[in-house]
Amino acid sequence: MKERVSRVCVIVLLTLVLIGCAGRVRQIESYTFDTPVKTRKTYSSKFHNKILLVDYPGGIGHGMSDRIYYRKGEIESSYLYSRWSVSQNRLLMARILKIVHSSSIFKEVLDYTSEATPDYLLESRIYAFKHVLKKDGGSYALIDIVFRLLRYEERKVVKSVELRYEEPCESTDARGFVRAAERAMRRLGDELVEWLAK
Repeated sequence: MKERVSRVCVIVLLTLVLIGCAGRVRQIESYTFDTPVKTRKTYSSKFHNKILLVDYPGGIGHGMSDRIYYRKGEIESSYLYSRWSVSQNRLLMARILKIVHSSSIFKEVLDYTSEATPDYLLESRIYAFKHVLKKDGGSYALIDIVFRLLRYEERKVVKSVELRYEEPCESTDARGFVRAAERAMRRLGDELVEWLAK
């Protein structure tokens, strides 16, 4: 009987400990780009009567993940309690579509799921999309993406550009990185539109 009471007490204590620990678990914060896309309308473009297909962005390394990555010295890892709402590729895809569509450079802008035949294809490859923590205590958002515009039928490269940003962060946490990445993406949008319109 004493043995049974001891087991019940141990089980009750373990249950109370586990319930107490469960109440202290941090929630995962999910981030996305909330700022509206504002680009200058480009009315005089040689592409104004052409259709553009925006291909799904490719990633190098961590580009396919919803994790928010950081680098400190030689160590590269991800934040435990901070994530993107979707993968970096999907986040970039949505952003590029909004940027190019709002610029009016092309008659129509399609995403990679479209079955329509476009005149041009816009490819992108993410080389870096991470938070870099410096030894002096500061940090910056590192974003490095290569874009290629191709003639769709021939798959011939018309032009390409690498857009790279090191945007300073206001704080060294994931939230500081996301705000800096938003600023960098606004700059990327302006430069992408300018490049496409040439």
